[in-house]
Amino acid sequence: MWARWWGGGGSAVGRRGRAWSLQELKAEWLPSPRHRHNLGISFRCPVHEGHRLTIRFVNPYDGEKSIDGPGILAYVVSNGMLSKLTLITPAGGDALDFNKQGFGECGRYRLYDGHLHRIRF
Repeated sequence: MWARWWGGGGSAVGRRGRAWSLQELKAEWLPSPRHRHNLGISFRCPVHEGHRLTIRFVNPYDGEKSIDGPGILAYVVSNGMLSKLTLITPAGGDALDFNKQGFGECGRYRLYDGHLHRIRF
């Protein structure tokens, strides 16, 4: 599925819009309670200044339940490095919709191979 959509590569620019590396967006792991690790990520909004977007993992690396809090939920389908992170939604799609996070029109994205790709529908 991913190879067909992305043309088989880890291109930094998707077919439907701009892409940013998670490093460029200053991505960070979410603070974790009880010494848990890699429960989700937050990063600068690529559209608006002054706020961060949050993704909580449905399937955290430690095998326990997802944490509660703001942000959207997504499944991790890659290894634990931010530079190679790939996510899908709980519904099985790959469009992460940040338009409903209370910040206005932040956009819809795919997170593939450590890059956030802007998509337009």
